[in-house]
Amino acid sequence: MPSIFLVSCLAFSTITADLVVPIEDGVRIHFLDRVNGAAAVTSERNDPFFRELSTIDLEARLGQPLDGVRRTEAVARLKKLFESSVVDWTQPEVDAVTQACREVLARSKARAPGFVPSDWKFVKTSGEEEGGAAYTRGDTIILSASKLAAGLRPLARLVAHETCHVYGRLHPETRKDLFKRLGFRVVGPVDLGDAIGPRRLTNPDSPVTDAIIRVKTPEGVEFDAAMVLYSSQPRFNPQLGRGVFPYLKFGLVPVAENGGGEYRVAGSGASLPQVYAPEAVAGFFEQVGRNTRYILGPDEILAENLAILLSSDDPTVEATDPRIPQDLGEIVRGSREAPIGSE
Repeated sequence: MPSIFLVSCLAFSTITADLVVPIEDGVRIHFLDRVNGAAAVTSERNDPFFRELSTIDLEARLGQPLDGVRRTEAVARLKKLFESSVVDWTQPEVDAVTQACREVLARSKARAPGFVPSDWKFVKTSGEEEGGAAYTRGDTIILSASKLAAGLRPLARLVAHETCHVYGRLHPETRKDLFKRLGFRVVGPVDLGDAIGPRRLTNPDSPVTDAIIRVKTPEGVEFDAAMVLYSSQPRFNPQLGRGVFPYLKFGLVPVAENGGGEYRVAGSGASLPQVYAPEAVAGFFEQVGRNTRYILGPDEILAENLAILLSSDDPTVEATDPRIPQDLGEIVRGSREAPIGSE
């Protein structure tokens, strides 16, 4: 870090250099400046996001067709968009994130020790790069200006949610145990096939589809399924504009094991396979619970449940299935896994 300041010593309305704020128990919050923030949002260390992007991913995010453009050039353009979206922090934003982190840390100490990283890293963006959404890259949380203005309670919930994505990325074995409590089994990257694969939309917080869940069709036939995000359009549509959200569809697709321990979406050819809505199958909500409607994938379901545990005064009041976040907290408490990159 180029420089370290204490919050109380700052007199400027915007912060143009890295700021490190120590809080209790040896935890430090890093507010990255534009230079280091730009490096963080384009980093591929411990994060396969840019390698996983499909053509429609790139086209939707850039807002233009990419006929005749090499993939390396398209990814370079997208990285420039991410870099240009990084902006300076203001002192009120630093204060708000610091308070949100203190709340999450306090609840983590009581309910899920070991959840909070010793170096909690944040980047602020304009939101232009990812539709205003919060997301993570490696060990860093990226917050848009609009999310920072949402107020303390929503911000604490968001910090807990995004910290879960960082935690899972850096604790892959514990992530498997957490997924198991929700009914998911980590099997490694799932081959999405020739139909879904080219339409895949990549979630920055869960770039790889690597978990399956056992459910039943409406007729009672059991099958293994992967949760997938995919585009309603095969290629960029100017009428839908820029960003992945206008294209976004999701659901459960049947998968089959190939005999070598690898899984592939069932079926072949260019026709889309059967995609089931979670509500259309038996056994899904019985396993993942109904604590959240944000069910785009197993990592999001996990993050929402841990966010309930770590941002609520009383999770048993907020949660429809209170046992789930409590059990997840116990799994974190019992983890013996050292974070990736730690000594």
